[in-house]
Amino acid sequence: MISDSNACLDYMLKNYPIDKNRLGFLGYSMGGRMAMDITKGSTPYKALGMLAPAVASGEDLINLLVGGAQQAGKYEAEANAKGSVEFTTMYGQVLQLSKEWFADLRKSQPFNNVTFKGPSLIVLGTKDELITKAECDAAENALKRAGSTVTRVSVPEADHGYGFYSDQPNVTKLVESSFADFFAKNL
Repeated sequence: MISDSNACLDYMLKNYPIDKNRLGFLGYSMGGRMAMDITKGSTPYKALGMLAPAVASGEDLINLLVGGAQQAGKYEAEANAKGSVEFTTMYGQVLQLSKEWFADLRKSQPFNNVTFKGPSLIVLGTKDELITKAECDAAENALKRAGSTVTRVSVPEADHGYGFYSDQPNVTKLVESSFADFFAKNL
């Protein structure tokens, strides 16, 4: 996912009139985990936004995503045998999870070596049952130790879908405006 994101950035910078000094990164759920990793070390990003960042340990996250340790073992065994396994998310998206996905996620340690010093935003819903406040607190603490100024937004009545998969216009509006205002101010 990180190499894909870096390739997208390279493509955008080569093909569009983008100000390289005003780049922000926004990650939702697994994208929030990736944001913690992609902004380590030298990064072109000046501001970091995370919506419900999935920053639990790799094993815990795999178990959460696929329905427990027993299911995770079955999916991972099939991925190792066949190269990938088909998985349908709670929102109906059909994904191909590769054996590399399982291995990379198990190795991923989003809190280690955090170096991002720019402004950060963490947004979490009050009814999000997948991502906990403790995970967001840990992400905030890691970013603060690195020198980032962290802003938090709590979204009332928001579950992990944040109104994107349901009819919750007030939730969606608060999420969208929080990130739009944050990036407008910090880029």
